[in-house]
Amino acid sequence: MPIVYEKLLNYPIPEVRQTLRWQDVALYNFSIGLGQDPMDERQLDFLYEPRLKVMPSMPVVLGSPGFWSRNPDTGIDWVKIVHGEQGLVLHRPLPVEGEIIGRSRVTGLVDRGEGKGALMYSEREVIDA
Repeated sequence: MPIVYEKLLNYPIPEVRQTLRWQDVALYNFSIGLGQDPMDERQLDFLYEPRLKVMPSMPVVLGSPGFWSRNPDTGIDWVKIVHGEQGLVLHRPLPVEGEIIGRSRVTGLVDRGEGKGALMYSEREVIDA
């Protein structure tokens, strides 16, 4: 099934509401390797409860709607998807606990020609609930 560009640009990606707990923050920080050097006191701010901070990369995994492009209604051949790049803009540090909302949308499409697929640009905004 060919991609219908207008339909994909207006595709209703589900909004995601998520509760962020200090345990989630600590687990994320441990999962990316913090704490491997027990003598590095700078890492304690990201692991120890009283001073706990969120790593700046954590918003990349928050508010995700999952693999929405796998839905047949999108017209995307999801087996051939390649994740090409990703960026992150932080406006302020994320709180250690709270409610967030993730809103995703397709922002652009570039047709690469017959049989060559397309480039899809999307963005996700993560905000306080």
